[in-house]
Amino acid sequence: MTVTPLRDRLAFGSPDLSVTLLFATVNGWLLFYLVTIVGLPPLWAGTVFVAGRICDALLDPLIGAFADRFGRKRTIAMGLPIAAPAFIALWAAPLWFEDTTPQLIAAAAAFLVFTIGYTCVSIPRLGMLPSFAPTYHDRSVQAAVDMAFVFCALLIASTLFPAAIGAHHDVPLSDSDATTWVGVAIAMTVISVAAYLPFLMKITEKARASVQVSPWKALAGLSATGNAIKTLVTFAASVVALVSLQSALPFWMEIGVGLRAEGQAIVLGTVFAATFASLRMWVVVCRNRGKVDALLYAALLYLVALALAALVPVNSGMSVLLFAAAILAGIATGGLSVCPWAMIPDVAAAHAARLGEPVEGISTAAFTMTNKAAVAASIFGNAGLLAMDVTVTATLALPAISAASVVMLCRSLKGSCQSEWA
Repeated sequence: MTVTPLRDRLAFGSPDLSVTLLFATVNGWLLFYLVTIVGLPPLWAGTVFVAGRICDALLDPLIGAFADRFGRKRTIAMGLPIAAPAFIALWAAPLWFEDTTPQLIAAAAAFLVFTIGYTCVSIPRLGMLPSFAPTYHDRSVQAAVDMAFVFCALLIASTLFPAAIGAHHDVPLSDSDATTWVGVAIAMTVISVAAYLPFLMKITEKARASVQVSPWKALAGLSATGNAIKTLVTFAASVVALVSLQSALPFWMEIGVGLRAEGQAIVLGTVFAATFASLRMWVVVCRNRGKVDALLYAALLYLVALALAALVPVNSGMSVLLFAAAILAGIATGGLSVCPWAMIPDVAAAHAARLGEPVEGISTAAFTMTNKAAVAASIFGNAGLLAMDVTVTATLALPAISAASVVMLCRSLKGSCQSEWA
């Protein structure tokens, strides 16, 4: 069996640094920027944000179908010159006007163009994964490499992005200058484009026939492909488990545990470090026990971490119990990230084989649409809990329910998914 060189794995995975950096920066900071820096009304700024995300999700199957028919690497090469300037325009375009209405129109137009470009550079690469990593276990290894890039990007977007802005102004972020935000956005764009260059120069797309089936028929046909739908639901539950905790952590650490920004950074750093350190371990577990069992173990470990977090006393600050919960949560996050994403090319390859057409791009689009919907549901669910004025510890309920759902779904998939997709 041919072993894929590490340099090729890194070249294939490097775009994950790019797409995650752009995705996480927009999710984490654009709404804040439009409201506090540009001065748009929160409701209208939120409408622009939500509308952009809806368009983003709806474009996934269309771009996936286009890439399947006309070439995936060609679609990426077309999308990159669109996504890069559009990302800068997200931050710069509203500044070209003084009145609210043209600012809103500029922000919405930039978001729409960015969405088209972003989808063109993200979906087709996932469609290439089944042929790049053709075996069941090989995809687990590649998923771990991809996740390493993902978590690097999340670290940059969550910490270095605001730190770069704050370095230019000794004031709160809400009082910083808009041109500084644009300058940092340009730097992020340069990093993102550079992250795609190894992929474009090193990775080749294998020759294949053009797709003839319609994208909607290919999507609907997933229900007849083995455990595809059940895998899709499991994937959604794992995303909700991770994102709901991510969005609840700032409230829980500040209001519940009583940590200041410095202490929160230490805890988050512990989680990131444990996640990075665990990626190789989860590849081994996937290889020895299968992806479904590995995901089951990760979800159970996640529940243990959440239980320890719930036992942390209010306003206790740093404690051994808190760090134990952070380390276990980080290890579990590695498994909840690697295992579900490693299942996507298994499903895509099986679906393409059943239809007899290379519809891997459309198949993976079903998962990326689900990912975006699950992210939105996670944030909305936590917002609803906070609006109900529940205790801070209760914000851990949604991650726990989602992780428990992953456990139950894995038990129903156990023993079938590996043989189905192998």
